[in-house]
Amino acid sequence: MCRQIIVVSALGACLLFACSKSPVDASLDVVNATTKKLMAPLVEKDASKQVEGLIRTIDDRADCQDYIQRLRDAGHGSPYEGATEMVITHTYDAAGKAGCVKAN
Repeated sequence: MCRQIIVVSALGACLLFACSKSPVDASLDVVNATTKKLMAPLVEKDASKQVEGLIRTIDDRADCQDYIQRLRDAGHGSPYEGATEMVITHTYDAAGKAGCVKAN
């Protein structure tokens, strides 16, 4: 049902756009808008979900709290930026070297 509504909405929008734009431009606009709506739930706004999974594997000891906090801070960054991923990777690696990562 939801897919049918999206298709009907897209076709209706295409017809409206066809009056003011070329058919190719109108089609591309509709496809882009529809794709954004469908992909929005899959796109991560920040790296918080990623770091929360890593934080669960770190001990709750006092000497490990700094690593947990650094991961949480890094979790506010974009998961698509290399700098964010580098901070997360280096922090988790340092936590492992300090013996703060729980054994499986």
